[in-house]
Amino acid sequence: MTYVEAAQAPLRKTGHIKLYGPEGFEGMRRAGRLTAEALDVVAGMIQPGVSTAAIDKLVFEFAMDHKAYPATLMYRGYRYSVCTSINHVVCHGMP
Repeated sequence: MTYVEAAQAPLRKTGHIKLYGPEGFEGMRRAGRLTAEALDVVAGMIQPGVSTAAIDKLVFEFAMDHKAYPATLMYRGYRYSVCTSINHVVCHGMP
């Protein structure tokens, strides 16, 4: 399911706590492993002079190559795959 499809799905706020079974937990494990791998890939390219736009492009391509979808992409109109900042800032900027 893409973010667009998920956004068009009925509201999820039902007031009930969702309980996950083995299949749900395995999905979370896969997502966690993929996230760790993505962070390792990004960490390898971070250096002075690399633009946040280049990082965003790498993350988007990594996600697509792994049949994943960046959670931030198109969330409330946000057009990027990552939330980035340079140095020590309180709030992220746009790549």
